[in-house]
Amino acid sequence: MSVFDVPVIIFLLAGFCVVHSFLASEKAKKFAAKRLGEFNIFYRAIYNAVSVLLLAFVLYASPKPPVIIYDLPSPIDLIVFFLQALSLVGVVYAFKAMDLRELLGIEQISNYYGGIETETPIKFRHGKLHKYMRHPLYFFLILFAGFRPEMDVFYFTAFVCFSSYFYIGSFFEEKKLVKQFGDSYVEYQKSVPRIFPLKIIK
Repeated sequence: MSVFDVPVIIFLLAGFCVVHSFLASEKAKKFAAKRLGEFNIFYRAIYNAVSVLLLAFVLYASPKPPVIIYDLPSPIDLIVFFLQALSLVGVVYAFKAMDLRELLGIEQISNYYGGIETETPIKFRHGKLHKYMRHPLYFFLILFAGFRPEMDVFYFTAFVCFSSYFYIGSFFEEKKLVKQFGDSYVEYQKSVPRIFPLKIIK
């Protein structure tokens, strides 16, 4: 294992996070709207494709130090694997509260070619899980990544980076939500924890 392995992993993952956040920003969307014109309806789909390809490249290019941090013995590994499976169920359930067609960019394209000129506005969804945490998808993704029977240096570094990205990114995401929904979302922020369903962690 090289002394530069972990810094390189962090650099590549941080670069992905910066690009991913910038492309999701209002500034980038407005710039794309001016340049793409009516073809801006493809922006969400392009954004998703670029994100997937960039992440795949970063994961491929990152060093993979052959160092195991821990390897849980049986039956503890089975218990942790079971918890990971449960968290995956949570991820799927959290996705149910989202409009996946809109998230993937399919809805925008379908509306355009269907003759619907205006996009369907994103709605503030306050589902069952949102009663306990404002970002249930982030919560279950962190659990799914963290409950791992075997942990190596690369995976642990990626886990810390993406968990930090989810938490820091949620602040910027909520600024947009406050602008969009106003006082109703501010009150929601006061009564429900951010990611972890604990009142002491905001």
